[in-house]
Amino acid sequence: MRAWRLDGWLLALGLLLGAGAIGYLTTRHNHISDWTAGGRASVSAETRAILDQLRGPVDIVSYASPQGDLRQTIATFIARYTAVKPDLRLRFVDPTLDPAAMRELGVTVDGALIVHYRGREQHLDELSERSLSNALERLARGGERIVAFVTGDGERQADGKANADMGMFIGQLESRGVRAVPLNFSQVTAVPEHTDLVVLASPSAPLAPGAVQALLDYLATGGNLLWLTEPSNEDLGLQPLAAALSVQVLPGVLVDGGGSALGLKDPRVITVGQYPLHPVTAGFRLTTLFPQVSALARVNQTAWAAWRFCGSGRKG
Repeated sequence: MRAWRLDGWLLALGLLLGAGAIGYLTTRHNHISDWTAGGRASVSAETRAILDQLRGPVDIVSYASPQGDLRQTIATFIARYTAVKPDLRLRFVDPTLDPAAMRELGVTVDGALIVHYRGREQHLDELSERSLSNALERLARGGERIVAFVTGDGERQADGKANADMGMFIGQLESRGVRAVPLNFSQVTAVPEHTDLVVLASPSAPLAPGAVQALLDYLATGGNLLWLTEPSNEDLGLQPLAAALSVQVLPGVLVDGGGSALGLKDPRVITVGQYPLHPVTAGFRLTTLFPQVSALARVNQTAWAAWRFCGSGRKG
């Protein structure tokens, strides 16, 4: 009987010590595990990277009515961000108390959000990770970013909706606060200042020597160029640009039979599932299809760094 009582006391003491240890750890450590399918209760890796760029507190004001479950829905959604960035704060304002003030703020939707960071703000009418993360990215970036699309030489249409046009790309840029502008070298002699990126998208007519020189001057001052080419493109006067980048566009079309695993019958459609670690391809998670790809060769050693990849997810 005494042994049984002793065991009982020891069990009770162990439970008390265990409860005390758990309480101590919960006050010292903040660890949240997301066990939902696909991590639905946590933010994506891309959103985490954006939150890491935000130095200092972020204040979110939600203009949501207290009636119903809207405020709880918003609070639950924002909690995913607060778990990563504790100084991201949320407060609610009842929009019905001062309709005139709401009109002045531009609040027209119940549940609208205004995100404040370092004296700047972003307005949101949609509650989604994409819209909020894009707004945070714009706030983290600060100034406006400008992407110039070369036009006038038969390039892909920057605002077009056809399969080969760049309209979807433009939409993605604008959702992140990037401004797309045309760049026609028949009207200007140089890339305008404060241009963050120039896009040369498969011209079908030769570029004037002055246009090529303007691109070379832009690169020489540290500019960024996205040059899209394909096997059907001829030289088009771009050899000086290729030489400056130490690359050569080889004749022919790349082929890879690895796409057959995805049901692709045309070996000219290259599939890429993994990319080298590089800022340009950071965040690429889905397999990409490249129809009729040109091959590039590095012609000499320069200050430019070359990154290569092969199809079917193999790095090379």
